[in-house]
Amino acid sequence: MTRILFTLIACVAFSACSPEKEKNADHPAMELSGKAFPQFNVASLESMQTETITFAKPTVVNVWATWCPPCVKELPSLKALSLRDDFDVVTISTDKHPELVKDFLSTNNLKELDVRLDPMGRRTREHLKALGLPVSYLVSADGAVKRVIVGERDWNHASMIKELKKSLSTGEAS
Repeated sequence: MTRILFTLIACVAFSACSPEKEKNADHPAMELSGKAFPQFNVASLESMQTETITFAKPTVVNVWATWCPPCVKELPSLKALSLRDDFDVVTISTDKHPELVKDFLSTNNLKELDVRLDPMGRRTREHLKALGLPVSYLVSADGAVKRVIVGERDWNHASMIKELKKSLSTGEAS
């Protein structure tokens, strides 16, 4: 029974893994927009300590997996965004094995990303309604979800930076 349930969940998650932008206006994660970011524990890939995500400045929280092509495609732009001073980026991998994620990040020159782990996506499905990947949450410094974005983005593109600044009220884009 567990195997059947896992297969069903994996099929749903994989079928929702799509590069199409804003096609999922009815995605369950959208209900978090305008609410406080849910507090739940995830393990840090670096320390393997379980902790909640905290916000010191506007943050993009991105839920992804190594097996999701649109997720993999957008990770370099999330890395570039994370190197800016005006935003934080926290990613949550739903892969089962930490070593797989570490190897993936190393191979793809993404080790600078702040990566948390939610093996099999249980907590992100429950708390963030992340039923399809990638899904991202634009969170203000006070912890409010300002916008939910389903699907792949070029996070470091000038138009996206402008949208992030507008959504997260950090001022106009330069």
